[in-house]
Amino acid sequence: MPTAIRHERVPKTEAPSSFHTPPERPRESLAESWWIFESLALFVSFLSFFAMFTVLVKFNNRPLHEWHSTVTLNAIVSLSSLVSKSALILPLTSGLSQLKWKWYRHGSGRRLIDFEYFDAASRGPWGAFILMLHGTAFPLATLGGFVMVTVLAFEPFIQQAVIFPTRNITTGVAQIPRIAFWNGSFDSSYKVAAYDALLGFNLSKTASAISPICSTGNCSFLDYSSLAFCSQCVDVSSYLSLSSGNPQIANELDSFGCSEYTDYNATSISGICPSKVTAPNGLTLDYIVANTESTSSWDSKENGLSIMNTSSEALISNALDAHTLTYTFLRNFSMIARTVPKPTAYDCVISTCAKRYTADVLNGQFRERVRSTFTNMTQINTSEFPYNGSGVEVVGPGTTASNLNFNLTTTIPANSSDSGTDELFNIGYVSVGGFGKFLQNSLEGNIVSTTNYSDGSFDPSFPTSDYMQGLWEHGIENIPQTLDGLATAWTNNIRLAGQPAQGTATQDQTFIQVQFLWLILPFALELLALLFFIATVFQSKSGDIPTWKASSLAPLLHGSKTFNSPMLEPQLETISEMEEFANSSKTRLIQENNQWTMQIIKDESQHAGLGDMPFEPQASPLRRAGRSILKIVRGIVR
Repeated sequence: MPTAIRHERVPKTEAPSSFHTPPERPRESLAESWWIFESLALFVSFLSFFAMFTVLVKFNNRPLHEWHSTVTLNAIVSLSSLVSKSALILPLTSGLSQLKWKWYRHGSGRRLIDFEYFDAASRGPWGAFILMLHGTAFPLATLGGFVMVTVLAFEPFIQQAVIFPTRNITTGVAQIPRIAFWNGSFDSSYKVAAYDALLGFNLSKTASAISPICSTGNCSFLDYSSLAFCSQCVDVSSYLSLSSGNPQIANELDSFGCSEYTDYNATSISGICPSKVTAPNGLTLDYIVANTESTSSWDSKENGLSIMNTSSEALISNALDAHTLTYTFLRNFSMIARTVPKPTAYDCVISTCAKRYTADVLNGQFRERVRSTFTNMTQINTSEFPYNGSGVEVVGPGTTASNLNFNLTTTIPANSSDSGTDELFNIGYVSVGGFGKFLQNSLEGNIVSTTNYSDGSFDPSFPTSDYMQGLWEHGIENIPQTLDGLATAWTNNIRLAGQPAQGTATQDQTFIQVQFLWLILPFALELLALLFFIATVFQSKSGDIPTWKASSLAPLLHGSKTFNSPMLEPQLETISEMEEFANSSKTRLIQENNQWTMQIIKDESQHAGLGDMPFEPQASPLRRAGRSILKIVRGIVR
């Protein structure tokens, strides 16, 4: 049932003399006519946005630890965007409210429902969307509705603009051992390294492994080169032969089933009376009679079957000739072993060389890889000093001071060097003698077994040295890896005596990164809101439209004549007039002729002038004090 407003005057016995003289229409207040509050809100919105933008520009790409405030950057951004968005809504809502009066002021007539659309649009994004959806708004109102709807994305876009990624930065210098020239002595550290390599259980890493200096746990190095030791092995098992050996010794030992009543097995490597194994250079695996009087570490002190035998001479004279007689070789190593189903033999050589490395440290884990190995393949002249003896001699006939300063040199050619020039790596000739002697004394020997198992394997009962036992326990098939571990252990130890290669220590750093593209939309909304506000104010000023904005009194007091009584005297045009009138009036809801009506009861004295003894409804002292303060503020603004 429709509701109308009916105005009813209540007569008084004494009316003021000025009843028939209408008061002068007051002007709109400064806050109403110049949109002071909306302008201030728009200013605050821009100020908050640009203050936030300034902070983001200042701290963009800077480390997070440089943000010293106890309030986080995210909190600053969130608060700034909230203030900017909230302040931006006020001019939008006031502008859309004001445009509905323009909509009804001009034209031959508008649908009454459009009033509802405009009013809903001024209340929030959903109403603005409905206004745009119905297509009743003119371009300026459509612009305001669009900004009101899109302002929902204001804060999310700003929040998306600030991220905190990590980057890798250089914080210092890292070092890793390397050496280009060594002329030291074979001290106990090299014996310890050999012991670790030959007896250790981890063939891939020794206790003497290189440890770089890396303060952050993340370091990188350019490729670098160093003097090193290398080992090379060739499997020559196919050159071994099986034979019956000496049956008399086997029968006398009466071991492994051999007796005067048992035939000697000339074809089986294990089982009853295993055969004798012979290499081309005469190295054999056979039954051994203990030699308790010998002082040689090579001679067995127990009776039994020889299961491994080693030598410093090549098993096959031409198997490694290209390496055994090269310029930088240290010592040959050859071995034969009684393995199932056939015996095994290796010819090996250990020499000095140069290696090129690539390395890094990642999360505290050091990784070093050999990119390439360079060996001096120059053939030596064994008739000249210092190579006029068997292998490498430390002292020999014709030794002079100049001879003892002789160096073994390995070259990395210019086409394989980053510097573009040859890289030379030298080790003193006298210094390498200790390595050769150690290899000869430590790796020559044998292992005698007195027990075999059902699977054909043997127990290494009596090795002539710990090194022999280590070679056997590492696995005969792993002899090349074991010797390579020895060369690596010596390389790591010798590298500690040189000048280290330089690298860079890095660490992950969290920094502030601003993705400014995400700020385009919020900034565009600021500009569009400013454009909408200026256009709305201009149209309101230039047109014959009162500045009523979102006042709820305006439609009550200036509603449709269908539902209202004739206009009041004096006419109420400004918000201030309507508020003063509403403050001094009483309203009640009545039903008349089956029609609900808002009835405004007005004191007759009000028509004598708005300032003459207005009707003051009963109010609490606190409310009356608030109204007095409000009047003073309006007077100042006006």
